[in-house]
Amino acid sequence: MRAVSVVTVLVVCLASIPGRGQDANALDITRLSRELDETRRQLAESQKQVQQLRQDVDELRQQLRGLQLPAEATTVAAADQDPSFLAAKIAELHQDKVESTSKYPVRVSGLVLFNSYVNRGSVSAADVPVLAFPRSPGIPNGSIGATVSQTLLGISVKGPVVLGARTSADASIDFSGGNPPVSYGVTAGLIRLRTANAHIDWSNTSLKIGQDAPFFSPLSPTSYATVAEPSFSWAGNLWVWTPQVEVEHRIALNTDSSLTFQGGLLDPLTEESASFQFRSPTAGELSRVRQ
Repeated sequence: MRAVSVVTVLVVCLASIPGRGQDANALDITRLSRELDETRRQLAESQKQVQQLRQDVDELRQQLRGLQLPAEATTVAAADQDPSFLAAKIAELHQDKVESTSKYPVRVSGLVLFNSYVNRGSVSAADVPVLAFPRSPGIPNGSIGATVSQTLLGISVKGPVVLGARTSADASIDFSGGNPPVSYGVTAGLIRLRTANAHIDWSNTSLKIGQDAPFFSPLSPTSYATVAEPSFSWAGNLWVWTPQVEVEHRIALNTDSSLTFQGGLLDPLTEESASFQFRSPTAGELSRVRQ
């Protein structure tokens, strides 16, 4: 910011000078009058410049008050004080860097899960058993093994604001879609779609379209042993990832509580095995009964 100083010059004019004639006095008065007018003009111009400078200073002060310190400057300051901070930030950028052809942020998540197991008796699936069967004479009972097929991969994207609503989407997959009939195929799990959703969220209303757990049964037991299929899936737990459309509306009652209304339509799935290549309707879909 430049410092501006204004110097005011005081001019004293004498109306009469003893010893001069009347004509000389008239000439001196005329000259002094012109000089006084010029001084007044210069002072008026200086006052205008001072006012303009004051306005500029006030605007600059307002800009400085509203100016926030950029995150980059904060990072630089922290890095100057602690060199390890900069190294941690670089490592974080290498870990979280995801390239996208659009301007919208993309987040990739995942879980590499290794499971080993020992079974005594006969079960429905060696790596993630959900049913146990009585022992049968002459049939080997028990097994031991390991798997990484419950490894998870996920992606989420934040989209633009449309009609005043925030948009986003997410999807997740695992490798529990079966095993290819090849040598050592028991460890080469096939990719399986778990969930995929598009979200449209207003301040009090949300619309979700995709495949997820039924909105009226959103909770399931969590365990690293049963990620591919939640625990108690054969004990009444309605966990099956189902194509659906869900609408939710929230009404705030006070600062600590709210009232939520939910509704939607679900695909009437049944537990029939799907055909390998084409989508064939299940018995529930053939009934044409909407859920």
